[in-house]
Amino acid sequence: IIWRLPMEVGDATLVAVRYLFWFLGFLTLLACGAGPRTPQASPVPSVSGSVIGPKHAVFDTRDSCEEIDIPDAPARAFRDDRGIVHLISTHFVARAMIGPNLDGVKHDCRIIYRSPKDPDPSHFEDNNWLYSFYTEDGRRVAALVHSEYDGEEIPGMCATPEDTSNCWWNTVTFAESVNAGYSFNVPPPPHNLVAAMPYRYVVGNRTGARGYNTPSNILKIGTYYYALINDWPYRAQKYGSCLIRTTDVFDPGSWRAWDGRNFTIRFADPYRDSIAKPEEHVCEPVLAGGVETLVQNIRHG
Repeated sequence: IIWRLPMEVGDATLVAVRYLFWFLGFLTLLACGAGPRTPQASPVPSVSGSVIGPKHAVFDTRDSCEEIDIPDAPARAFRDDRGIVHLISTHFVARAMIGPNLDGVKHDCRIIYRSPKDPDPSHFEDNNWLYSFYTEDGRRVAALVHSEYDGEEIPGMCATPEDTSNCWWNTVTFAESVNAGYSFNVPPPPHNLVAAMPYRYVVGNRTGARGYNTPSNILKIGTYYYALINDWPYRAQKYGSCLIRTTDVFDPGSWRAWDGRNFTIRFADPYRDSIAKPEEHVCEPVLAGGVETLVQNIRHG
């Protein structure tokens, strides 16, 4: 079976002059939550896409509100309870583009979230990117957050300043808006944590970047909400994209990861939990590589 998912774009193409975010969703959920099945040999799915229509710029960084006001995450949008579109593709100081539709959004200099730059790695609140959003009423908005602990920026927390990747430690956390996306707040640690590897930040790490990062969009199927998170290989954690799900997007601790057969993996807090077997708290990747978009093929399940 060859999957072909055409990318339908036109006047609503989301383009920043210096950054173009095209993320093809190429993971199909087939009967999620079903019991084990007999493995069957099948061709590896492939995907193709093409751009239709002219590019349409909605933001030029020459019009940014400050130096850090640049796109640094996938462009994702939602409608609020008044039908207004919020398009967010931002840095660790977050702003939105707002308007009646995707063609009409304008960059707004009001800050909707500012990273705390907390130097304590156990708080998971150094530099945070609002990465994906979900709302059903347009008023209350859940967000999955790409959270970086950038040790090289914190005195005494990076043993290899010449190789800052060793000091890059990531988790996935949670933020919430109760005013239709005009501001986002984070629960106090550790209640902000969605996913962390069962290992603490190591000042003298020499293995490169590690941790869970760059969550995909949130996709609801039935009573479950699904997302993908990415990781770098580290100890018991294999490299790849992991599928996670929950029945409540507003409960950060409720997400469970795929273990190869079902969603049984509970992520552990490396600073507060007693972790006897770290291998029981890491996810089983569903594919090798990184993915930032999740879609469902309705025709096949």
